Amino acid sequence: HARAQGCGTTVYDTGGAAGQYGNNQNLTWTYCAPAGQVVTITFTAFNVEAGFDYLSVHNGATNAAPELGLFTGTALPPSI
Repeated sequence: HARAQGCGTTVYDTGGAAGQYGNNQNLTWTYCAPAGQVVTITFTAFNVEAGFDYLSVHNGATNAAPELGLFTGTALPPSI
């Protein structure tokens, strides 16, 4: 569970800015906007093992919420 605060916050995977994420990870990070505001995520880099590792983005507090996108490989996801 991670919390980013304020505009322009940079979020990294568990490898940090220069590292790689670890093997066999299954993580859930939840970001919540204050009342009347929205969260926007803009990707500046994306690189996961195509067809094996995925990033799913949901519109809600759990993985059961509607899925906004499922991403794999190196193509930069759109802003969400």
